[in-house]
Amino acid sequence: MGKRLSIFLNSEVDLKAMGIVEFDGFRLDAARCSLRDPRGRPKAVPPKAIELLDFLIHNRHRIVGRDELRAKLWGGLHVTDGNLTQTVFLIRRALGDHRKPHRFIANMPGKGYRFVGEIQMTASRGREALSDADPAARQLFLKGQFFWNKRTFESLQKSIRYFNLALDRAPKFALAYSGLAETYALLNMYGASQSRDAFTLARNAAQKALEFDDTLSAPHVVMGLVSSQFDFDWPEAEKHFRKALSVDPGDATAHQWYGEFLAMTGRFSESILHLEQAYAIEPQSVAINTARAYPFLRLRQFDRAIQLLNSALEMDGSFPLARFYLAKCLAAKGSYEEAQSEYEQAVEASNGSSMMRAGLAFALAMSTRRTEASKILKRLEQEGATRYISPYVFATVHAALGDVDVAFRWLDRAYDERDYLVATVRDDIHFDRIRTDPRFDRFLIKLRLRPAKVAAGRP
Repeated sequence: MGKRLSIFLNSEVDLKAMGIVEFDGFRLDAARCSLRDPRGRPKAVPPKAIELLDFLIHNRHRIVGRDELRAKLWGGLHVTDGNLTQTVFLIRRALGDHRKPHRFIANMPGKGYRFVGEIQMTASRGREALSDADPAARQLFLKGQFFWNKRTFESLQKSIRYFNLALDRAPKFALAYSGLAETYALLNMYGASQSRDAFTLARNAAQKALEFDDTLSAPHVVMGLVSSQFDFDWPEAEKHFRKALSVDPGDATAHQWYGEFLAMTGRFSESILHLEQAYAIEPQSVAINTARAYPFLRLRQFDRAIQLLNSALEMDGSFPLARFYLAKCLAAKGSYEEAQSEYEQAVEASNGSSMMRAGLAFALAMSTRRTEASKILKRLEQEGATRYISPYVFATVHAALGDVDVAFRWLDRAYDERDYLVATVRDDIHFDRIRTDPRFDRFLIKLRLRPAKVAAGRP
């Protein structure tokens, strides 16, 4: 989230100059309501505990009294001393700081608490904006970020609710608008709504965030995503991504999403560079570790992609996108049985994502198990009668089954509906069976993408 300062800070510094905090392998990003352990795994702690840890760290030069902590965390509400004690217990448990002498949060009898660990920090504009916010709105925002980090459809809905509550409290709270923008953008990936609806909401929220604070990088990143995967305006998208990185060169998510954008447009060397920069900033992020494989998957350098994906899965074996990419690599290498196993795990980990099921149908069709692939297609068609399913998903399965004309009709529909997945079609191995058809290059031209120079006709 910010420019790395490779120094250890052991004296009082300006709170507004700080952002992500690292200590003994742990990584705290208060603006994201995120705490990760030394292996990069997220720790399930409530927002109040995150706020407590953040406040103690940024006041580590002194003992913070219990009364001050209660006032900071609960405002004017009357709470018992037990509420504070329980919150301290929860954060100590997350940090494995049970035994005395405590390594991180020391109890000063009769006085209060003090953070005693050695820390490393990075700068963050988001942290500054958060510190300036109305206390009640800040707490609601942190709850929104807490649920945003869980990345499920249900948690994203809760995230939207809390961001909106924060805006009810503080109508000009730019970070809450930024959080809404990122959440609406993510809803596409869960098939929760049509891209047209979700991206319109994401764009509006990002514009509001920039209206109130144009020094935040995240809204520019969202605008880049909308421009590329909804408008198919690649030059405009690049302007937004570059603006985000000029605002905050240390924003790992900006490097990640820009790197993925570059891979979609065939600029693989630049893509790899930005994804490695994202990794250097946040090496413990499973999403970024997964994204590092993306340009190699599209370059057809499958062994390198598999190596990176296995590393990501060592961090979190249930991360759906890593399983999905790994399955694609294995299918492309002709290892269909292994690919089917990985697609099945991706389906399970994603709670039945239609995109993951389409991948499974692809592997089944390519291994001559067409009947099973057709059954998946039929179930998707039945579900599509009652809820939204991406046209790109149907195009994927029909292409695998060799229904070329039908596949192109679904691709055209995906374009008309501004389906975000269609932006990934250029080097998608799922469409190798129809890549030699002249209509495929014409479709890329309609998307304003250059035709890909890859081995076509087989995965």
